[in-house]
Amino acid sequence: MLASVDEDITESEALQLAVQHAVAELGGWGGAVHLGGPMTALRLVSSAGLTHALTRSWDIVDPDGPMAPARAIRLRRGGWMPTEPAGPWPITGMATTPLFSRGRAVGALTILMGDRREPAPEQWDLLRTMAVWAEQRRNEGATAGPAPAGGAKGQPATGRAERGPGRCVGMERPNR
Repeated sequence: MLASVDEDITESEALQLAVQHAVAELGGWGGAVHLGGPMTALRLVSSAGLTHALTRSWDIVDPDGPMAPARAIRLRRGGWMPTEPAGPWPITGMATTPLFSRGRAVGALTILMGDRREPAPEQWDLLRTMAVWAEQRRNEGATAGPAPAGGAKGQPATGRAERGPGRCVGMERPNR
C-alpha cells in the first residue's frame, strides 16, 4: 500500500501514514511518532488513535527519561516496554523502534498495545518496515512544511531494530 503513495506528500503526511499503518497492522490501540535529537527533547509530531488526554504527557519527552521513545533512541534499537493499564486505557505495553537519519537515531515510532502481548516476530518486522519507509521519505526530502530535526535530502536511512524473543535489549520483557 505504501508503495502507491504519491511522491509529493509532505513529511507530516508520511509520518502520519506510517503510524496509522503500523497501528492497524499490529492491532494496537494507537501510536505516536516523536522526533528530536540526542541532546534535544523529543517532540510528538504525529499520533493515531489516541486522545489528547492520553498524549498530553507525551508532547515533549525527556531524551534521558524512561519513556519508550527515549529508550529506543538512546539504545538505537526497538523493544517492548510493558505497562500497567491506567484508567479507561487498556494499554499493557509499548512496542517502539527508532527512526534514523544519516546514521543517527532522531526519533521513534511507538505503538501502544493491549492484551498483555508483545508483537510477534512478523509484527516487529512490519513495525521496522514502517519506520524504514518513514525514514526514507524524510531523508528523500518529503515536500512542504518545516522539516523536523534530522533528515537531509538524498541521505540514506541506516540502522536496524533488534527484535523478537529475547531481543528486547534494554527494555524489560513481560512475564509469561
